[in-house]
Amino acid sequence: LEGMQAGVGAVIASVTYEMGAGIVKEKDGISLLIMAGAFVASCVFEVNVVYIVIICGLLGVLRTCMSRKGAGK
Repeated sequence: LEGMQAGVGAVIASVTYEMGAGIVKEKDGISLLIMAGAFVASCVFEVNVVYIVIICGLLGVLRTCMSRKGAGK
């Protein structure tokens, strides 16, 4: 199973690049801020990834609810 580590690392790197590139192409300032904040929280402040995922998920739900309220007016 040790030989699979490189393959798993490559898949993770590919998915990370594709997701990041999609966010940068959108040029949505809030999404860029969330992405940068998650990176800083993980790498600089060593926040547990589970907390980062939960917070980003909650931010996504909040943004969706706010955009739906704005569309209904």
